[in-house]
Amino acid sequence: REVLARALAEIDEPARSMLVLKYVHGYDYARIAEALGVPQGSIGTTLLRARRRLRNLLEPHGVTSTAA
Repeated sequence: REVLARALAEIDEPARSMLVLKYVHGYDYARIAEALGVPQGSIGTTLLRARRRLRNLLEPHGVTSTAA
């Protein structure tokens, strides 16, 4: 958990919030857009980049995933 928390802290807002809303709280894109006040069309791209960044931050710690 500590490694994940540190990695998430390195991801810029609103990407960090989007990751948490999508993968912790299960929000869909429309709900994320409403919650954060961002265009729904930008969420997919932002999440893709954030997942890649998160993966790159976690891999040195032995955390691997097939996602993104």
